[in-house]
Amino acid sequence: MFEDVYKQAFGKAQTDLAHAIQQRDQWTMEVAKLQQLVKSLATMAAKDHLESMEGAIANPEIGLQEIVFTCIRMSPKPLTPVEVRDQLQVVGYDTSGYANPLAVIHGAINRLEKSGKITANSNGAYNVTPPRGITQPIARPADNREAIAAGLFEPKGKKK
Repeated sequence: MFEDVYKQAFGKAQTDLAHAIQQRDQWTMEVAKLQQLVKSLATMAAKDHLESMEGAIANPEIGLQEIVFTCIRMSPKPLTPVEVRDQLQVVGYDTSGYANPLAVIHGAINRLEKSGKITANSNGAYNVTPPRGITQPIARPADNREAIAAGLFEPKGKKK
């Protein structure tokens, strides 16, 4: 009897964790989009206004590695480095500051793989390594209409 209660609690905890990860991923991408928007608009703002804005942004930027990890985590399928680059462009992440953006993306992917957060498949695409203790697949926001409507991912089968 107690075993059933624990199994139910464990199942609910797994579902709650998957939902929390989904929400975190959506917020990570939203913050990245807003950071890029602020950078783009900053060039058009007056210099004195820029100086006053510096203190207004208290949180440090979300790094490229975190955004790469979020792209892989949110994708309905494993992503190659080129597909990661394409997803970064979809969300508006500016890679123009890098001489070779794909090399930087490869570096981020290599660090994520070494840390055990992602794994490569035989086709050179990467997928998230499920956290220990998670037996069911983690639901991904790209599987639903909300992520597609938010512009995070294109619908399955849609040609560019």
